[in-house]
Amino acid sequence: MQINPAVNQAINKQIGMEFGAYLQYLTISTHFDVEGLSELAAFFKA
Repeated sequence: MQINPAVNQAINKQIGMEFGAYLQYLTISTHFDVEGLSELAAFFKA
């Protein structure tokens, strides 16, 4: 069974958005880690 092309495109777009959000959280976590705020870094990394 093949997936509908529109559904496939929507899924790929959502995956891209989720990956982008993950990278933003990782960046925020790294910033707080550099600033010595380990609890905030751990929160955003989780």
